[in-house]
Amino acid sequence: MARKDSFRTMYCVVCTDEIPAGRKKDSVTCSPECSKARKDHFRSLIDNKECRYCNRPATPEERARYAAWRRWEKAGIKDEQSAASLLREVERLKRKLAERGDAA
Repeated sequence: MARKDSFRTMYCVVCTDEIPAGRKKDSVTCSPECSKARKDHFRSLIDNKECRYCNRPATPEERARYAAWRRWEKAGIKDEQSAASLLREVERLKRKLAERGDAA
């Protein structure tokens, strides 16, 4: 049964069934199961971008960019430096890492 307090019939945004009259007025889902499915969907969208707990990047590409940014930050690279000096610093760090990898 659709809600009687509205001039329109309300439908669930998850399963498209009618929202029962007993649900809260501002509810957009027909049941707790649909509500959980909707919450899990939005949570997965956010989790694909960054960790829900630590806000760090989630994808491998983002993790690589984050790691490079942390290396630059730890190396003391300032915003005023030119792009060329940043590239030189990155190359220097790569060589350093390669040397450590060969020594290990």
